[in-house]
Amino acid sequence: MHYIKTFNATQSAIKAGYSKETAHVIGHENLRKPKIAIELKRLKGKMAHDIYLDALDVVNKYIKIAFADITDFVEFGTKQVIKVINGEGEEVSASVLDEGYVDINPSHLVDGTLTQEVKKGKEGISIKLHDKMKALEKLEKYFDLLPDQHKRMIETAKSQLDQKKYELDKRRVELSEREHQSKEW
Repeated sequence: MHYIKTFNATQSAIKAGYSKETAHVIGHENLRKPKIAIELKRLKGKMAHDIYLDALDVVNKYIKIAFADITDFVEFGTKQVIKVINGEGEEVSASVLDEGYVDINPSHLVDGTLTQEVKKGKEGISIKLHDKMKALEKLEKYFDLLPDQHKRMIETAKSQLDQKKYELDKRRVELSEREHQSKEW
């Protein structure tokens, strides 16, 4: 069981209770035993099957990341604020101000797995979601959303851009060499 988790025979032998001094030999020997080899093959097959089933979970997570909405995590806008201040800075009279605000939703109300980072700094609290574009690209590939003709058009355009970039770089090198030669002259 330890070997299936790490695929390291020595560390698996140590975790199974063998001494550190003999673990590397015993771990290797155990991998050659027919009964152990058969069990490892069975467990690897089960893992592969479980991973296949979990592939849908990965796709669903990409969908959640791709379509995550920042307003699920924060509320922002303007609101009326009443301040009571006198001429000496003491709070005694009322005035109404319209200020922008950002309120963070409590963690138990949001899906924290969609956040990459939450930090508090000098400017306040910031929330960074996972990369939506990367998730959309993964989904595009998984579902093969672009028709073949569009893929070919994109590849042709990329090739043309690469060719133009190559020609520009080549021209720059030639101009640089001429400039260098004229300075030497």
